[in-house]
Amino acid sequence: MVNDRLTLPLAQKLDGFLADGELQVETLHSGPIRLKVYGVERTLVDCFRHRRRLGMEPVLEALKDAINQRPLEVDELWRQAQAQRMQQVTTPTWKPCCDSEAV
Repeated sequence: MVNDRLTLPLAQKLDGFLADGELQVETLHSGPIRLKVYGVERTLVDCFRHRRRLGMEPVLEALKDAINQRPLEVDELWRQAQAQRMQQVTTPTWKPCCDSEAV
C-alpha cells in the first residue's frame, strides 16, 4: 500500500519543477473536456523515450517526417531533450539528420 503522505508532496514538487511551458504542453478546454496538445519537438523526444517499445524504425520515420514537413527547431529539440533528460540518447541520432538538412 502506498503512503499518501509521501506521494502527494512529491507530485506537487514535480509539477512545480517541470512547467508546462517548458515542456511544450498546451491545454485546450472544450466544454467540460480538457485536452493537452504537445509540440512536435516534445513528441519527437517522447518517441525516443519509448524507442524500446516502438522500435527505432518508427522513431526515425517520425524524425524524417518532422524534418520534411516544416523546419525543425533544433534549439527547441535540444531544450526538450534536456528537460526530459534524453539528450545523450537523442543527440547521436538527430544531429546528423539536422546537420544534413542545414547544408
